Amino acid sequence: MTYMNGSEKSSRSKADYFELLVAEKLRLKFGLETSFQPLINEIRNEIISKYRDGEQRVVEQENRARKVFQPLVNFLTKEGITKVRKVDWIGRNHQTRHTLSDVDLTLTSTEVIGISLKSVRVGSGTLKNMGYRTVKKYLGLNIDNDLRRMWEIVRSKLEKSDGFL
Repeated sequence: MTYMNGSEKSSRSKADYFELLVAEKLRLKFGLETSFQPLINEIRNEIISKYRDGEQRVVEQENRARKVFQPLVNFLTKEGITKVRKVDWIGRNHQTRHTLSDVDLTLTSTEVIGISLKSVRVGSGTLKNMGYRTVKKYLGLNIDNDLRRMWEIVRSKLEKSDGFL
């Protein structure tokens, strides 16, 4: 099955739910008014009604959001981020907004800090495996010469070993 974008995948609603739960926890932590709760309820109900294991999926994401929240707050505090003016869930708009973040924090200085979240079984859930083109496009990291050199070395080694690894 081929997907045109991430919105058709069954795991997308779980990811949305997880991201919104974390965004809501951040909103509460920073004492902000605009709540994500109506959207959280909508997606929660969608997951429960759409999937036979919907209740299990919801509980799983709620547990993961609880698990990731304190390490995320600790990291933000360590980085000096203690006051936030706005928490914005990017969600499925990441392609149109050209961002790698799932949640944006607008600081009191109006600087925006993007957070990339990933619901994972183990770990903090804040690392994402970005593809080469994405890294190049959004982070401006160009490793073309390094990749070219790497492949030259690989080919050279293969030629010396008569093509056997």
